[in-house]
Amino acid sequence: MKALIVDKFQSSGINDLKSIGVEVTYNPDVSADTLPELVAKEDPDVLIVRSTKVLPPVFEKA
Repeated sequence: MKALIVDKFQSSGINDLKSIGVEVTYNPDVSADTLPELVAKEDPDVLIVRSTKVLPPVFEKA
């Protein structure tokens, strides 16, 4: 399983995900404008956000 984290996230949480076999890509500095292309490139199973707005183009690229 692949997870893409695009907001600040504690390193302990990232390590916990990795310990159960999740392949984590961490990019807390991505903008709403570049998020659709990053999702298309990474093709994650899970997108983890806190405050980043996930707009329709992200879903179109997923």
